[in-house]
Order: sequence, then structure tokens, then C-alpha cells
Amino acid sequence: DRIWRTPRGTRTMTKKALGTFEIVRASEKDLPCVKGLWQEIFGDDEGFIDRFYSAFPVKDNTLVAKDGEKVVGMVNALDCKLRYKNEIFCGKYIYALAVSEKYRGRGIARELLETAEEGSFVLLVPETPDLFDMYAHLGYTEKTQADERFTRPFLFFTEGKSDKSVSAL
Repeated sequence: DRIWRTPRGTRTMTKKALGTFEIVRASEKDLPCVKGLWQEIFGDDEGFIDRFYSAFPVKDNTLVAKDGEKVVGMVNALDCKLRYKNEIFCGKYIYALAVSEKYRGRGIARELLETAEEGSFVLLVPETPDLFDMYAHLGYTEKTQADERFTRPFLFFTEGKSDKSVSAL
């Protein structure tokens, strides 16, 4: 199993223009569109998605890519901490990165990830092995081998600008 990283720096979750698209923090008003995109991409039932956003409110944890008022991409960036050699590192856990099929290939996923990066690392747990290619295409490179506790799914992370960064899990 591999842990990947990208040399991108720390990002803040604020409004960011992307050509005719805009990356913004989601609001409660965006929730129906976010849930619809989630269902379109991942096929999860509405009950599961409702439980997720009950635990991780959309306004605090979700970035969206918008074409005007239409949500065309999303990512949940959840606060998380990793302990390594008695030190704690703060970062983001990326969950449910999604771009509507007809809007792919325009750099939206890359911008969502870059905007979500915050802290010492970003951790991703892709659902399927074919996502290796996508994350490699987005600039992630192999960092180190994970230990035997992590056999599947694969773990990815990025290092932030902090002086402290996770070199292994």
C-alpha cells in the first residue's frame, strides 16, 4: 500500500475563481444540489447522505464548484489529526470528491483539492484502485510505504507548509 503526497502548500477554504467556475464554501442552500451530485456520482441512498451531513454540516466541511448557481463539483474536507511519534499533526481528510460527468476535464477536481488543503497534511482514502491514476494526474506522487495495518484501501496524503509534516503513518 502506498501513501502519496503532493508539494502543494497550505490552502484556506475561501472563494476562488476558476474561469467561469467558482470554488466556494457550501451553504445550507446548496445542500440539495450537493446531495444530488453525491447520489449521481456515488449512488448512495439519501438516508446515508443525510446522516453524513448531520454529523459533518455542509456549511463547515464542504466546498463546491459552481457554474453560476449550479453545483458541478464538491468535496468534503473534514478536520482530522494524526499522531506520529508522540506528536499530533492537524490536517484534512478528503471525503467524496465529485465532479459532474459533463464538467470533467476542466480542472475542477484539482481546484477543489487544492482549495481544501489545510494544515500539515491531506489524507485521502480512494474507494477503488483505479483512482490511483486520477490522483497521480492531480499531482500526487509516492511518498513511502504504509505499514501492514493499512492493506486496503490505499492511503494518500499531502504535506502542508508547516514545519512539522508526517513522513510515515
